[in-house]
Amino acid sequence: MADKKSYPTIPRNNWFLLRDKFKQRTPEKVSPSYVATALGMSEASASANIIPPLKTFGLIDDDGKPTDLAFEWRDDEKYPEVCKTILRACILKSSGISFTTRPTST
Repeated sequence: MADKKSYPTIPRNNWFLLRDKFKQRTPEKVSPSYVATALGMSEASASANIIPPLKTFGLIDDDGKPTDLAFEWRDDEKYPEVCKTILRACILKSSGISFTTRPTST
């Protein structure tokens, strides 16, 4: 039986609501409290369902600080390229390939 891979997800509505909040004013730190307030959910839900994908996508660092990619995510002109970057990173991460991994000779 093949292993079924899953990728991090954020519900579409939450994705765009959060993006709109970032466009209005990017927070200094994205905490469960910030996400809960922005999206009208509990802090526990924000902590379990939104914060981890934001880290995996590279929009926030391990301390919750928005990355350069998060600032580009806000920009409508850069948005399509940012999404491609996120998608590539998630696929590579799930396949075990990293940008620093070098092919081994056989």
